[in-house]
Amino acid sequence: PLGQEITSKGHCWALTTIRAKTLQVPVGDWKVATEEGVNNVKVYSFGCKENARKFFNGLTAARILLDPTGKEIDHKGSWNPFALSTIRTRRLQEQGGQWKVITEEGVKNVRVYLFGCEENARKFFNGLFVVGILVDPMAQE
Repeated sequence: PLGQEITSKGHCWALTTIRAKTLQVPVGDWKVATEEGVNNVKVYSFGCKENARKFFNGLTAARILLDPTGKEIDHKGSWNPFALSTIRTRRLQEQGGQWKVITEEGVKNVRVYLFGCEENARKFFNGLFVVGILVDPMAQE
């Protein structure tokens, strides 16, 4: 692909900064979502999987890698499950999605989260810290 990183050398943090500044594209299909501070979710877009993967692997923050369909294909940062949950809440949901995760987040505070595919719904569900149910498109729990 055009603009693909061929090789690199140097300190990994510096390389991550360079990649964030030079390999991103405004409408890239491959996304890396991070939480950089509490509830501060950032999304980086890349034109090819290889560049997104290199950027993803160079980070230390909690992050998820999303393919062009919006499906989570990898995550890192399980040492901070709250950050992964925040990223998934913000980036994996799809308006009109047929897969639902329904939670109670405090007394009578029921929330419905919508997802376009089972994989994203299950990853979100499995990372919950509250009571919840996973419902498929046929309304089966």
